[in-house]
Amino acid sequence: MKRAIRHHRPLEPVYHPDMTRSTTLATRRLGTSDLTITTVGFGAWAIGGGGWAFGWGPQDDEQSIATIRHALARGINWIDTAAVYGLGHSEEVVRRALEGMPAADRPYVFTKCGMVWDDADRMASPRQTLRPESIRRECEASLRRLGVERIDLYQFHWPDQSGTAIEDSWAAMIRLVEEGKVRAAGVCGTDPTRDMRRFLIALRDAGSAVVLVSAELEEVTALADRLLVIRGGKIVGEVDPKVSSAEEIGLMMTGGD
Repeated sequence: MKRAIRHHRPLEPVYHPDMTRSTTLATRRLGTSDLTITTVGFGAWAIGGGGWAFGWGPQDDEQSIATIRHALARGINWIDTAAVYGLGHSEEVVRRALEGMPAADRPYVFTKCGMVWDDADRMASPRQTLRPESIRRECEASLRRLGVERIDLYQFHWPDQSGTAIEDSWAAMIRLVEEGKVRAAGVCGTDPTRDMRRFLIALRDAGSAVVLVSAELEEVTALADRLLVIRGGKIVGEVDPKVSSAEEIGLMMTGGD
């Protein structure tokens, strides 16, 4: 039986980043959310450091913090991290970088769930699970590590491999939004050969605007209302999948001119 996907009114943010008042960087609205973000952001994968399956090697935390603050001073207004980056360490470094920062100067903080690691074997590949209880547990842990009351954008990191129905996973995300723990929910990495198409169809049929933020969605772009393409921490562009050819979308996804 298909489960209905509930709707909600956007909640007011805990803090109000408004760096567009002084930044010289271009900004865009993120999908159908009320977030206006700079077209360049700060990607926090590498600052998670080494010692885990997909690490970039040892990093100097103080240099990472200085780099984040420099990026914010230059006008960037969002940081994208994930629980799995450094197995929690990236989120902790982001927290340190933002400590003591006035509320008006704080960036949006984006993070992700669905990649669960084994503390006893840090080099093992994380499990891809989007079970509702795991999503909630991971959200609570990310809130603690980041030191925030609400995550501005919470994303499924990769598709589920536990057998959980995508409708159940999405319902868990919406509950977090309704409870004020998450401001906006989204999807990061996808695999069109799995059940992402069914998920997008369910959202569309429920009357939701479908926004795709990915580099691997050629096969499902026809379901989208908007396609906002982010690669390497930068919004590459936005295309209308209803009028653009697959070749044009593919070129946009690879960052081509």
